Amino acid sequence: MSFGKRSSPIAPRAASGPRPKVEPVKPAVAATGGAATEQRWATRRSSKTPGLIFPGGIAASIPCMILDQSVTGARLAMQEGWVNPFLGASSIGQTFTLVMRMDRMEVGCEIIRLEENEIGVRFISTPRPVAQKN
Repeated sequence: MSFGKRSSPIAPRAASGPRPKVEPVKPAVAATGGAATEQRWATRRSSKTPGLIFPGGIAASIPCMILDQSVTGARLAMQEGWVNPFLGASSIGQTFTLVMRMDRMEVGCEIIRLEENEIGVRFISTPRPVAQKN
């Protein structure tokens, strides 16, 4: 067995000056319409898990689907047949509790983006176990 110098099919780089600086790539997600991109530092993971929105007050819970989420927020879709009750500019900044049914966790959310059937939220609390009802 030989441990000598191996021949490489790639020619060595000529010493023509300093190497160019390489910037780290941030993940980009296409914004509405695909024209612009939004830079995120937190990695999004696809989840497609059922959830419940509790707006507070006397309003009933609203079923939704958690399409993707990160440690900082999530993208929610209203379930088919349900009208998005948060439509309107006044809903930006509105808060509610999101229950992640599969994980039995809940987290406080603030609306940061609205579309006809989707809501973009920022988590404003740490996830906590759903309180058990006796």
